[in-house]
Amino acid sequence: INYSKLEASNLVDIDVSYLEGGGQILRMSTAFSVLTGKAISVKHIRAGRKDGGLKAQHLTGIQLLGELSDAKLDGDHLKSSQLTFAPGQLKHGQFNADTHTAGSICLLIQSALPCLAFAREPCELTLKGGTNAENAPQVDYFLLLLKPLLDEKFGYNMECEVIKRGYFPKGGGHVHLRTQPVDRLRAIDLTEFGQLKSIYIRAFVAGYLPVKIAQTMADTARVELLKICGRDVDITMDVVAEPNTNHIGTGTGLIVVAKTSTGLSLIHISQGIVR
Repeated sequence: INYSKLEASNLVDIDVSYLEGGGQILRMSTAFSVLTGKAISVKHIRAGRKDGGLKAQHLTGIQLLGELSDAKLDGDHLKSSQLTFAPGQLKHGQFNADTHTAGSICLLIQSALPCLAFAREPCELTLKGGTNAENAPQVDYFLLLLKPLLDEKFGYNMECEVIKRGYFPKGGGHVHLRTQPVDRLRAIDLTEFGQLKSIYIRAFVAGYLPVKIAQTMADTARVELLKICGRDVDITMDVVAEPNTNHIGTGTGLIVVAKTSTGLSLIHISQGIVR
């Protein structure tokens, strides 16, 4: 890496092999770099993974943040284990990012959201990749838990449209995100669990899988939850066969969202992968 191009004396060194050695510290480091304006030198990228270095999703996320902040980058290529990232001014407007794989769109959103919150004007992102990827949050996690939490509790408003779902391993999903900036985020307190009030079940299939698979998953989940929670908790279900025009690939999944009297939401997602 040519550190001379990025003012090496001002770089903050970050070893992302800490703890699990995956991509999470990398994603958050680059986001905080944009927000603070501090250049970073990242080393040992994904050292805890057998296929270490930058993969398509990580690289696309970094390049998206680079575009958001007019950053200077070095080491931004596939399989790179080191990276320097020197942000400029945080911008606003329309931005595009495409992993060209089943790399997680939700993780692209995760990287960009902290930065978009403090842009001067609204922003729009067009994101392509995997909406339901392996070993990553599903887009349903964002739609059913994180987005409502940010909207209702933190005061960070956004719109998200899933134009096309892309399942692992094909990818090809398409998501459009619109964000409104904030002056500051509201503080929240979610330390009290309260009483369980409602449960929502969404079971889906896509591709050539029959809808009866989704129905069986939903019915089984409801029976088991009734055993645990009793009939005082309201349980609603959606059983979905994704239209062929709205997805790429074949997949299935079960999503369970529980809400409590204190406004707490919990989510569990199981995904079936057809390779």
